[in-house]
Amino acid sequence: MNISPLFKDVSDWLVEQVVAQFQVKPATHLPELGSHIPSQNPLVTQFLDGGIRTGTITEWGIPLGCSGRRIIVDFVSQITQHNELCLWVNGHSDLKIHPPAWISRGVNPLKWVVANATAPVNQLKPAIMQPIFKLLVLDMAAHQLSTEDIAFIGLQARLHRYAVIIIRPHLLSNKRGNAWAKYRINVHPQGEHLHLSVVKGLQERHLTLANYGPLPGARLRR
Repeated sequence: MNISPLFKDVSDWLVEQVVAQFQVKPATHLPELGSHIPSQNPLVTQFLDGGIRTGTITEWGIPLGCSGRRIIVDFVSQITQHNELCLWVNGHSDLKIHPPAWISRGVNPLKWVVANATAPVNQLKPAIMQPIFKLLVLDMAAHQLSTEDIAFIGLQARLHRYAVIIIRPHLLSNKRGNAWAKYRINVHPQGEHLHLSVVKGLQERHLTLANYGPLPGARLRR
C-alpha cells in the first residue's frame, strides 16, 4: 500500500499505517542524532547550544505572516534527511502548507506527515503515545492546547525520547507562560530580517537572520 503522508487527516489509523509503510525504529535507539536535533542553519544550532533537545518541549513565538516558520522547517529537514519521521500538526484552518517550498528546503516528503487537528491530544493520541516520530511540531492557535494537554505531551516526549516544538502565533511573554517548555524563543519580524531572542532556558542572546540566511558577518550577541 503506497500512502503519501502529505495532507492526511490523522486519527486512529495513523499508527497502523505509518508502521506498515515505514521501517520505524524506537525513538530511544537513535544514536546518530543524539540528544539534540540541529538545524540546517548552523547559526540557529549554535544559538540553541546544539539544537533542540529530545525528550523536551521547545516553545516558539512566531507571529503569522512573518516567514518565521522557515526556521522550524530547517529542523524538519534535518530530521527527515536522517531518515526519521516528523509529524507536523496544523491547527490553523486558514493556514495552508505548500509542499514544494518545504521540499526546496530539503524536507523529505516521504518522512513528513501533516495532520490538520485543532485538538491534537484527543485526535492524535495514538501517535503521541508511540515512539514513532522523532519530531512532533504543533503549530497551534492561541488557546488550542490546555495546560493539561501540554503536560501530557511533555510526559510522552520524555518517555519516548522525541522532541516537541510548539509554535504560538504571537510573541511569548517572559512574565507568564508554559512551565513545561525547556526553552522558549521569540522570533521578531523586522522588515526583511528575523530576530531570535531567548525568553526562557538559555542565557540572554540574540540572533539576526536576513532572508532566512545569516547576515554578512552575523554573530550571536550574548
